Amino acid sequence: MELEDYPLLNEPNIMLIALRTAAEDPATPDSCSRRLLRSLRHAGESPPPDLAPLHRRVETAFRCLSIAGLLDLARDGRYAITQRGRQVLRDHPTGVDSSVLVSFPEFRSYISRPRQEKPEKVESDPFARPPSAYDEGYSASLHGREITDNPYEFDTTGHIEWENGWSEAHEEDARRRDATAAGPG
Repeated sequence: MELEDYPLLNEPNIMLIALRTAAEDPATPDSCSRRLLRSLRHAGESPPPDLAPLHRRVETAFRCLSIAGLLDLARDGRYAITQRGRQVLRDHPTGVDSSVLVSFPEFRSYISRPRQEKPEKVESDPFARPPSAYDEGYSASLHGREITDNPYEFDTTGHIEWENGWSEAHEEDARRRDATAAGPG
């Protein structure tokens, strides 16, 4: 079974569990992974045979949550939840995904940087990741590309995620332009 076949191992749930774990005590990606595996067992599901993809996904979640300012990395390698993270937990009790993270300027800035400005993946950085299809679409809209420039095959998850990212950035830009045109209130 692939990770996509496990409803409890989707991005919104992984980020939610990461925030909840860090809210209880400073956490690590490993402690979050253990909590996710306990949740699977509690739901009567067997864990995936290969845990490496799950660990990478959890590490990515911690990285994204940190970039958005929801988690703060301490010197000992554990993450503590921030006030912003606590607010997100209150506002999004059923899950957190990229669509929530893009509401924070730090995360928008990160995903809108051209790829060549992003650090290359290095073995010493376990959190390095390529941008998701959503991130790519969001960035594409910020860089003036059209929705028809979607590089993913029609009617695939990647296509839909790219389009959602593009649409979110496009709508935010339109709201900013409208607010600027309206002038001071």
